[in-house]
Amino acid sequence: MVSVATRTKWVYLFHEGNATMRDLLGGKGAGLAEMSNAGLPVPPGFTITTQACIAYTQNGSFPPGMWEQVLAALRTVEQATGRTFGDRHNPLLVSVRSGAKFSMPRDDGHRAQPRAERGDSPGADRADPE
Repeated sequence: MVSVATRTKWVYLFHEGNATMRDLLGGKGAGLAEMSNAGLPVPPGFTITTQACIAYTQNGSFPPGMWEQVLAALRTVEQATGRTFGDRHNPLLVSVRSGAKFSMPRDDGHRAQPRAERGDSPGADRADPE
């Protein structure tokens, strides 16, 4: 799934990654790759690299070739599952998760703060029990 236009691989199918690619795939992506390669029952899927997220944050648009790689990965998942994204009768259901080391940008271009920095972590509004 390497774009001819850029030769940068922005998208990895789960079976293409591994645990050593944590910085590139994020923690969740590397973990899913490892589980997939170990033969655990992981549904087919793909990860968009952290480098693609950085490029988007810096430029305000998808890096060249990334969207085409996403569509190719989606077609691969559709073929593997026998389902089609957007189909009314046999839809492919997807889960989109952020596993980046750094917070993803919001629509306004600012980074969302982690819970601990916002002060709304679980139990933050409760008195100290001790």
